[in-house]
Amino acid sequence: AFAHQDLPFELLVNALEVERDPSCNPLAQAMLVFLNVPPTRVELSGDLTAEGVRIDRESAQFDLCLYLGETEGGLTGHLEYNVDLFDAATVDRLLGHFRNLLERAVADPSRHPLEIPLLSEAERRRAVEAWNATAVEFPAEACLHELFEERAAAAPEAPALVCGGVVLTYGDLDRRANALAHHLAARGAGRGGRVGVSLERAPEVAIALLAVLKAGCAYVPLDPDYPQERLAVMLETADLRLLVTQEHLAGRFDGFDLDRVPVDGWAEKSPFAPRTGVTPEDLVYVIFTSGSTGRPKGVMLDHRGRVSNFTDFNRRFAIGAGDAVLAVSSLSFDMSAYDVLGTLAGGGTIVLPRPEELLEPASWAGLMERHRVTVWHSVPAMLEMLVDRLEARPETAPQALRLVLLGGDWIPVSLPDRLRRLVPGAQVVSLGGATEVSMDSTIFLIEAVDPAWKSIPYGVPMANQLAYVVGTDGGPTPVGVAGELLLGGVGVGQGYFGRADFTAERFIPDPFSTQPGRRLYRTGDLARYRQDGVLELLGRMDHQVKIRGFRIELGEIASALRKHPAVGEVVVLAREDKPGAKRIVAYLVAAPDAVLDAEAVRDFARGRLPGYMVPAAFVVLDALPLTPNRKLDRKALPAPEEGAPEREHVAPRTAVEQVLAAIWRSVLGLADPAAIGALDNFFERGGHSLAATRVVTQIEDLFPLEVPLRTLFEAPTLEELAVRLEELGAATGVEVAPIAEAVLEVLAGEDAS
Repeated sequence: AFAHQDLPFELLVNALEVERDPSCNPLAQAMLVFLNVPPTRVELSGDLTAEGVRIDRESAQFDLCLYLGETEGGLTGHLEYNVDLFDAATVDRLLGHFRNLLERAVADPSRHPLEIPLLSEAERRRAVEAWNATAVEFPAEACLHELFEERAAAAPEAPALVCGGVVLTYGDLDRRANALAHHLAARGAGRGGRVGVSLERAPEVAIALLAVLKAGCAYVPLDPDYPQERLAVMLETADLRLLVTQEHLAGRFDGFDLDRVPVDGWAEKSPFAPRTGVTPEDLVYVIFTSGSTGRPKGVMLDHRGRVSNFTDFNRRFAIGAGDAVLAVSSLSFDMSAYDVLGTLAGGGTIVLPRPEELLEPASWAGLMERHRVTVWHSVPAMLEMLVDRLEARPETAPQALRLVLLGGDWIPVSLPDRLRRLVPGAQVVSLGGATEVSMDSTIFLIEAVDPAWKSIPYGVPMANQLAYVVGTDGGPTPVGVAGELLLGGVGVGQGYFGRADFTAERFIPDPFSTQPGRRLYRTGDLARYRQDGVLELLGRMDHQVKIRGFRIELGEIASALRKHPAVGEVVVLAREDKPGAKRIVAYLVAAPDAVLDAEAVRDFARGRLPGYMVPAAFVVLDALPLTPNRKLDRKALPAPEEGAPEREHVAPRTAVEQVLAAIWRSVLGLADPAAIGALDNFFERGGHSLAATRVVTQIEDLFPLEVPLRTLFEAPTLEELAVRLEELGAATGVEVAPIAEAVLEVLAGEDAS
């Protein structure tokens, strides 16, 4: 370096052709310059003297550069910064924090630098108190089902639920739930108990949830589509002895020590609920989330937290009689608690899609228009499916929609404006939180999307909720500095059922509260404060991911795959090789003397994991790539297409298959004309529910057919889908093959030109 010190740095960068980000200085973005040569005044011959002077530069060499120099009185210095990146207020704040660090370090030299708080006392009070001044009165002594009972008593003839051709009034729903509650009590249900609920979508969903609460118990949702092994773990973990289900699902629970209560067409009625003595501290539900150890964890939530949260929603957005909520979330997802119980607490109407309508955006649009749905509540991916459909059929946009609540995952920055172009009167709201605290803890009204945003802001705490971003010192971080997001307040859950160890790790005493017993939940999310106190989410501190709203611990997937006898080593990652196309990929190394078949491992995973946790791609490797330090080199793991096992490639044969292959390539972003074969599975090639919606839309644009979205799930290979289209055409009098041949001629002409 000394030998070549005269070589200009810019020339070196250009000569080496290093990969670089043009927005960053290629050497360093921040620099510390320490000058320990004292300034001197030099007397020259005659009357001349020389001394050092400071020259102000017009441009910054680095994003930030701190100059420090020694003087007889101590250290002096100045901070040079790039005005394109920082404003004067930010730099003043940064220097103030640096001054606090130095003063506190000198006052206590034994203290570790990472444990020294940077904020002034005024800044700390603002973060802890002013930004968390959320206390609002609510019916703190009421239980969730009691809010519904008040509505039923006040307006018994008001519509409570619509499903298919069935309409239940508040009075009817109340009496049926009372009767089922008495039935459950007769079978041993009582205060403090837990009752499993495994139901397909039907009016009995609302009856069952209310009945379990009226019996004094917490409900435990068990998705009937889950693999048998996962259901067994959930039943064992929650120690369930009583199950509410439907007759055709009861066989899924053969072999378990369960008292099964079928509720198909439940029509018994009673004017009174059992007397249970249940209190707001008792549990409403136990909902299972993915667990890093390989076993799902049951999160316990009580009545008081749900009453506070749902009351805030209904007050804030004036949700009540005259409002209708389309309930599209699974019972196993905590959003469903508001869709059913929160809607009923406010006096609104639940519009419940039937099982065959659940994954059909076209059906959602029809239900919303037919029943004048005013509130949509879902993860962003489901709204994106709806918006895709409405953009293709704008005349079906439901103009009664006034409120859109989005939570559970990152919101695409373009999505709010896409919706508002179709439904100008809709207010779009971003919600944040964790299952362990409350359905939603933070809120941000998306009035307008700033073009500079990389993500939608996380928001500010909701009523009676608390949110802190803390650093390594355990105190609030400065504005703009990343830290762990802690959530607290009335909504904090009681922990994980039967897992005191995990509860103690994630639910910690609230160091900012003067009230004994108050706790905070460590989310594991990285966040930061904006200058106005609004939170921005930055990512995760661990390997937990969210795929289309589902919270997934990658460790649980890896643990399940390791149980396959042919699997030796396994790494599971969430990859986003194409923008917006995040998917789970499993990398496998065979056990000694074993032959590893990726498809066999996929089938093995399907028998043990929910569908949303089964990796989209399996890559078999001879060995996992390692760094020179013998650690896993995650960056060297190949993209699935590069390392995927060879599959028999059968070129599309019929005109229908060729048109479908072109649609798949367009949706999946595959440029190679031969990329899709007749035997390829859409979901194994990276497809998902949102992409499937786009495939169906393009099919309907080319063929005069109405294609249910479930068709692609039922016929996921190219040849199977082509057969289904031929069958749909035959059933409706549409000749599909000639249309496909005409489309191919048009495509050939476009390629030729």
